[in-house]
Amino acid sequence: MTLWRFLKANKSFVLNLCCLVSKPKPTFICEKINPFLNNYLLSIYYIYNVKKHLKIFKNRYFYTSFALLLILFIFEDTNIFNLYKMKSELKEIQIQNANKENEIKQVKLKTYQLSTNKAELEKFAREHYLMKKNDEVIYLFK
Repeated sequence: MTLWRFLKANKSFVLNLCCLVSKPKPTFICEKINPFLNNYLLSIYYIYNVKKHLKIFKNRYFYTSFALLLILFIFEDTNIFNLYKMKSELKEIQIQNANKENEIKQVKLKTYQLSTNKAELEKFAREHYLMKKNDEVIYLFK
């Protein structure tokens, strides 16, 4: 039996050779002896880790959960895009509501001033409705 067949057959042996000095890249005992063998062992190690992490894709519950989330977040009436659009509209409407409330406060203040102060009422009537006394003449400049 050649060394390569032995290593392919005994993946656990290969993984036991691994001494994890640093997490991103494992180093093996045979690194100083044969760099080609080290690269081969690294490739087997990475393939084994990828297979270990891809086991979730063999699970049928993963697929059903993924399909349910896909339906809920993309295909339903209240999907992510519509929710984002509705949130932006809500912000715009809240800004408009705040502006309208400020306008209402100003109008209430103006009506209070007009109802309590006779001079303000006369000034408002002359400016907006062009009212005048009987002995006055009004000149309009545009």
